[in-house]
Amino acid sequence: MTKQFQGAYTALATPFTEAGAVDFDALGVLVDRQVHAGTAGIALLVTTGEWPTVRTEEARRIIRHAVARAGGRIQVIAGLGSNDTARSVEAAMAAGDLGLDGFLVTCPYYNKPSQAGLYEHHMRLADAAAVPLILYNIAGRSGVNITTDTMLRLANHDMIAGVKEASGNFDQIMDVIAGAPDGFSVLCGDDDMTFAMMAHGGAGVISTVGNLVPDDVVALVAALDAGDLPTARRLHNRLLPLMRGCMMETNPIPVKTALAWKGLIRETFRLPITPMQPENRPIWQALLAEYGFLGHAKDVAA
Repeated sequence: MTKQFQGAYTALATPFTEAGAVDFDALGVLVDRQVHAGTAGIALLVTTGEWPTVRTEEARRIIRHAVARAGGRIQVIAGLGSNDTARSVEAAMAAGDLGLDGFLVTCPYYNKPSQAGLYEHHMRLADAAAVPLILYNIAGRSGVNITTDTMLRLANHDMIAGVKEASGNFDQIMDVIAGAPDGFSVLCGDDDMTFAMMAHGGAGVISTVGNLVPDDVVALVAALDAGDLPTARRLHNRLLPLMRGCMMETNPIPVKTALAWKGLIRETFRLPITPMQPENRPIWQALLAEYGFLGHAKDVAA
């Protein structure tokens, strides 16, 4: 069975104006960069998109704007859900007419459900969903891990098309890849694990560093998909310092700082996310300059 989601996706940053409103002009430019780089798609309103501070009506406008700008040239998925199953189901049903290709479902956070609770939560969402779901397994933020057994049970639902794996547990990830049914996509959620995960059969990546250098992430994923490990290894090793730099402070602080230095967005965040610490700014700038990101524009005008 053909996978619905595979390739290089970018977890897109949400640009804000200096006053803190969503900057839709800048958002359009960011979408254009991803289209022209040849990415498979974008993921809106996830960690990199500061989704916890984006209000419901803003989220709908962001999705509609990005879908219209993408114009069917790339897939558009968006973050969905909360730690309240009933509210998440309502959101899934209400968002079904936004033109999305899929929903990225946040694992319930804070209340730490059991595996039975995780299974029931995601099954309720899948039963109500109008578009395919991609589960998001990120225990570092949610406080709970979807185990291999639970993941493989969920993978058999027709509306659950894959998982963004950011558990950091490579043994578990390999077991999920090996045991998943045909058509279920295991997508990397940690940039620096893309090489290893795809070498073991992963379907692609939902990338943070793709905000900065989407063409290079596309090339890495294409080399891995083709089985060209020497090329993929070279691209991975070149990207690795930038991948790590994107996590030198809480995501999306480094990414948005770099995009602002490039002149693509304003360096604006919503609290409790704050600007990059002064001592880290020259370190990050040096990393970006060494890579060639600053001063070597490959940007697409709106």
